[in-house]
Amino acid sequence: MDDDDGWGRSRPRFEEIFYSRDYTLEPSLDEGNVTSNEDMEVEFSKQTWTVDIPRDQVIAGTEGVPKAEINQYYINNKGFSSQQMSSAFTSWMTLIPGESQPKHTSIFTCPIRGEHFGSGYWKNDRGVWNDGPVNFFQSKKDAMNAAAARALDCFSLRKCQGTNRRPSKRCLDDAYLRGKAPLL
Repeated sequence: MDDDDGWGRSRPRFEEIFYSRDYTLEPSLDEGNVTSNEDMEVEFSKQTWTVDIPRDQVIAGTEGVPKAEINQYYINNKGFSSQQMSSAFTSWMTLIPGESQPKHTSIFTCPIRGEHFGSGYWKNDRGVWNDGPVNFFQSKKDAMNAAAARALDCFSLRKCQGTNRRPSKRCLDDAYLRGKAPLL
């Protein structure tokens, strides 16, 4: 067989496809099959392999900045302007008892469906304050990133539901399906 795929590229070997970056193989031995090293060689055919399911991908160039990722998605894929995207975030600040500086929280409103996503428990190096269902941050920018992170987690969960992919996770709190949102 020819090593060329017809487009001037070399055809990958089967091993390169099977052991790609997205998949890792880990052997899992059924208990009782192997009792010694000699048995392991003999019983290899009874060994089962599990495949680590690939994770939903984050948009390249936006790692660690959820607001940039959600803006890029809506601007590039849905035709929104950056001005329209900035109006999709509603933010406010409040004084938390015992704190000298005001804290910020935010809500992202999906410009297509109108669904609201409150700031998630997005872990960053500047800290997060949790007051029941509401998460507060040191800056408005962090609060907006946390709201975008919560929305992206939920979108990823919905996109991966019923497939063999795992949703990406940016927040520590759980994502939810449409219609299962917590009260804001």
